[in-house]
Amino acid sequence: LEEEVFCSGEFADVVFRICPAKDQRGDEAKFYGHAALFALLSPVLRDLLRPTAGRAAYLVDNSQLRTTSRGLGYRSTKAKSVADSSLSTAASWGSIVRGTDEGDGWVNVGGRFLPKRISGVPVLTLCKPEVPVLPSGSTSELHKPHLPEICLSEPVTVKGFSEVVRYVYHLPSRLTAPALPEVLATARELELTEFEERVHSWGLHRLGASEQNQNGRPPLREAQDESRVTVGLALRCLDVLTRSPTSDLVSTASARWRDAMLLQLPTAEVLSSPAFIELRSDSMLELLRGEAIHAEPMPLWLACISWARAQAGPALPRRAEQQLSRYIGISRGARLAVPPTPSPDSSAEWQRCLLPLAALIRFDGMDALDFARQAEALDPVLPELSQVIYASRRQRLRAEA
Repeated sequence: LEEEVFCSGEFADVVFRICPAKDQRGDEAKFYGHAALFALLSPVLRDLLRPTAGRAAYLVDNSQLRTTSRGLGYRSTKAKSVADSSLSTAASWGSIVRGTDEGDGWVNVGGRFLPKRISGVPVLTLCKPEVPVLPSGSTSELHKPHLPEICLSEPVTVKGFSEVVRYVYHLPSRLTAPALPEVLATARELELTEFEERVHSWGLHRLGASEQNQNGRPPLREAQDESRVTVGLALRCLDVLTRSPTSDLVSTASARWRDAMLLQLPTAEVLSSPAFIELRSDSMLELLRGEAIHAEPMPLWLACISWARAQAGPALPRRAEQQLSRYIGISRGARLAVPPTPSPDSSAEWQRCLLPLAALIRFDGMDALDFARQAEALDPVLPELSQVIYASRRQRLRAEA
């Protein structure tokens, strides 16, 4: 079965091509499958596999051009007269692609473009209804009919879709901790709810086991064990899980992951991880809704300032970086993950993304000295942010009184 879906495709009726990310090198990967199985499990693939108005099947035809290249290269824009090398993929000659005719000499195939002609020579031929697209049972490559292709790109990855294929055909999983974020992202993108829940549960188990050693809590950021969920991996998984959920079951996945992560991993490691300043704003809000993250409000707030600086490009002022390093207890020789120092004329507009975060920070838990220090880290301070900070502190102090 593995030979069939990963290599030969003798009995397949569809080919899935996975295009590598633009910043990654390597050839595309292809998987052979049976359209009905994938369509029944994934609403996204169902829409791609189901014939719809405006989308048609095209034969990638080299009969007139007679080039020696391996296929017709995809373009990221219509303006490109040659294939975009950053896409690192092409539609093989003799294959069938499904796309929408743009009416200007281009066919849109999943957000990428193929020209209908090159130097006036047709290279895409509209398939007639009688053109066979299903296997005839012949095992000879010369007699194997053309298979329709479904091209998938980010956030679907080769590793992620490989695990999807194993799930669909009930093959043994080969999931590893380093692949966990991209497998979760692939499951979320294809709306495979049950598969996502399985991967999520696997990750929770590994997250709980990541601290099991005789020393208690090892330096997780430097771990290389493929069975261990490091701090960076845990944060990247949280970033995936906070994206639009597809069901009530997965809508709680981010909160469950957050609570397990904060229970198992040292807060200081979380705040100093390079992955922390790469979190999206939705992920930051989800993280701050966790109870355990507020044990030390001062280092948490300084880390939020570092995150906000990273969103705008420049970094924390030097004195704030030193304060944060002291509070979270970074080991000797380690450096806080922050971008370069800002220019002196930077405005306070970068602080605007801190407004929703400040409402969740427990400023009442800071003593007077710490509260004064946090003000030093924001000089000058955005007036609206100052109002939120003081309002939050007063509100919580009144509630306690």
